[in-house]
Amino acid sequence: LYTLTRLINTRQNSKFLPARRNQYGRNDGPRCSDERSGLMVVACHSVDETHILAEKLAAHISPGSVVALIGDLGTGKTTFTQGFAKALGISERVGSPTFKLVSEYDGVGYKLYHIDAYRLEGPDDFLNIGGEEYLVSDHGVTLIEWADIIGELLPEDTVRVRFSRVQDHPESRRIEIIGIEGDI
Repeated sequence: LYTLTRLINTRQNSKFLPARRNQYGRNDGPRCSDERSGLMVVACHSVDETHILAEKLAAHISPGSVVALIGDLGTGKTTFTQGFAKALGISERVGSPTFKLVSEYDGVGYKLYHIDAYRLEGPDDFLNIGGEEYLVSDHGVTLIEWADIIGELLPEDTVRVRFSRVQDHPESRRIEIIGIEGDI
């Protein structure tokens, strides 16, 4: 269904970890490495494959977790969130909360907090809207699009998901997941 390359030890594969800036000045890479955590690289070739990957990741995420979604516009962050929401039993439409910043959904067993930090200038803006409560919630999982903008506030155990386009394959995405051990 999808192509999977697993790189278990981030210490040995640190070439994937340095932060990179794109043409918008956004950090396209993870904020820092977590030497205890695995790195998984997946090529998804359709929206359905992206949904399936997100559903599988959701099965390994517990309440209180934060998932940072990092990537350029149109690389699949919201599509990924839609698959994640489906796995939590959320049937309502999940869209990007760019203008309202935070969307809350009631899942089976716990909530999904979907945050879009694109319009924020930095960590202070996030704190000014009370964002810290979503980083420590025991009642839900928090997915943050454009999480690099508030990277310094993210908990150490944040799962980082980085999205990029695959050159010459407009429907394909390269998705790196950092912070999950074992198979998903």
